[in-house]
Amino acid sequence: MKRLILPLLLGIAALALAAFGPDPDSTAVPGSGIVAPPAIRILASSYTVNFPEGIVFRLEAESDAPITDVVFYYRVGDRRITVYGYPNFTPGGRVITQFNMDTGVRGFLPLGTEIEYSYSLTDAAGNTLETEPQTLTYLDTRYDWKRVELDNLTVLYHDRSEQDVMWAAQEVSDRLGAVRELFGLAGSKPGTAVILNNPIEAERSFPMVSQTAGNVHLYAGFAFSQYNLFVLMGLDPDGMVHEMVHLLVGEKASSPLSFVPSWLNEGLAMYFEDSGAGYDRDLSKAIRENRLIPIRHMTNQPGKPEDVILFYAQANSFVRYLMDEKGSEAMSKVMGEIAFGRKADDALQAAYGVSLDDLESEWRASIGAPLPERTPTPAPVLEGSAANNGAVQPSDEPSVPQTVSEPDASGPRSLSPAYTSGAIVGVVVVAGAVTMLLRVRRRMRG
Repeated sequence: MKRLILPLLLGIAALALAAFGPDPDSTAVPGSGIVAPPAIRILASSYTVNFPEGIVFRLEAESDAPITDVVFYYRVGDRRITVYGYPNFTPGGRVITQFNMDTGVRGFLPLGTEIEYSYSLTDAAGNTLETEPQTLTYLDTRYDWKRVELDNLTVLYHDRSEQDVMWAAQEVSDRLGAVRELFGLAGSKPGTAVILNNPIEAERSFPMVSQTAGNVHLYAGFAFSQYNLFVLMGLDPDGMVHEMVHLLVGEKASSPLSFVPSWLNEGLAMYFEDSGAGYDRDLSKAIRENRLIPIRHMTNQPGKPEDVILFYAQANSFVRYLMDEKGSEAMSKVMGEIAFGRKADDALQAAYGVSLDDLESEWRASIGAPLPERTPTPAPVLEGSAANNGAVQPSDEPSVPQTVSEPDASGPRSLSPAYTSGAIVGVVVVAGAVTMLLRVRRRMRG
């Protein structure tokens, strides 16, 4: 027992030193036994969400020498790019800085987005301090938001019964198993759903697509694959499944070389709705009037509300035909080929052994619709001609500028010089994940 006394005493001393020893950020004065505080000290850090216009970040700090430089770093969602900017402040021994992040039209951010941020400070003596990253969830602060978390889905909501939200979340989670199996995403990351309660909330929270679309309340939900979240008006399991399919499509085809045409993206989202989407009447009317849109022209969604309804009706019917008549294995191969970077036409040829035009002809015959008029394929343009040698496919990333203009004092910059803050968080509507849930024929559950 005596042999154990010394090691025990040493252990107690080590624990005491760890508990009551100097702050690791502090500086020991040699030979004095005195521990000095760090040269730069944070006094206060806060932020204010002015939804939906922006977020104001404030920092108060002091130093033994005048603080001359403060840099604000932030990263949005799961994006790997870190953006930086310079807060407004007056250099001195004690400073109060302010950084304004635009989350409105110019730098739109959807509700539920997580923002990780930190600061780097430098004083006139050359001392530096980098703060630990902090995280906030961007939400409308007028409401008391609550959270339900399942293995593959997180739901943010307010002023609703937790029991109702849990029931809807569990139903959606169970139904997503078939989607993950189709896409081969067994270990995919959970998505986030932000549930709004009425059109007034939606008007404040949705991105502006067009004044016409806003006036007729055409949009009931938007999915943002780059942030792995969606915003939906109403606690509607079908709507939640629809949006989650968009997120999973985005996860499957996440390569910069991958592009999923809108007819396929929306058709798959509607296929997994229990309601069947309810577009039979619109489709039948279009067949009678011989005004179906050629599938090849449905790469992107139209702008007029009446065209959007027909677009959805056709996408729903065509994808349902492919899934029910050709089987899910072929569709799984289509998505795998697109994820690998092949064009949709080539992916369909590889999976079904026939072209998109042939598949459309089969589908039209199955629904009693006339065959579309085919325009001749133009001759290839020889190299060296002034014409463009092929169309450029849309991408879910913005174009990379060659240079980055100097921002104003509080404007953001990017650690990746090819991007600016506006490019990173801007034009999310074109991100391949905008969803139009046209609930014009049935009341939204909520």
